[in-house]
Amino acid sequence: MKAFHYCILPLAVAVCFVACDFQIGVSNWVFIYKAKADYSNQIFISVDSSRTYIYRRPKKNEIKEYLKHIKLQDNYFKVEGAWNHNGWYGLSHCDCVPISLTIEQVDSLDSLTDEELLKLVIDFEPYLEFYSTNRNKIISKLKDDNKCNKIIKEGKLSEYMDKHNACNTCQKSDTLEYK
Repeated sequence: MKAFHYCILPLAVAVCFVACDFQIGVSNWVFIYKAKADYSNQIFISVDSSRTYIYRRPKKNEIKEYLKHIKLQDNYFKVEGAWNHNGWYGLSHCDCVPISLTIEQVDSLDSLTDEELLKLVIDFEPYLEFYSTNRNKIISKLKDDNKCNKIIKEGKLSEYMDKHNACNTCQKSDTLEYK
């Protein structure tokens, strides 16, 4: 009888974790943003608010590991899974800006200085809207790109995800509008 209790307790705990909206040790995110243009094939760097200093830049070997941003409708893009794609960091999106180098041109990335990279910035304010979530139940609903497009078309994205303020030099990514 004791063996039965020892088996039931771990099973009950496992069911509880599955029923809850999280997984231990896993940090999943989905970001959906609307951009001024299609930057999904660009390499991104992170700059400070004065736009004079690069504090994060990807290395050439990192770029080849990352996935492209998924194009949705009306210049919306989705990034799933790991939050670092092509040098783009969703958790600090206000500081993340595209440069004119594409993923295919990655071979020249490591040879450029920070000053040269700053001159290659396409747009210091590329985002018109920005949403994120790390809730697994919501993430599973957003896996289907057609479902995402329907939600966007209906104007209901903020009902599924946390909406961040659009960025400019005075706003930071830690200003959230929670629903």
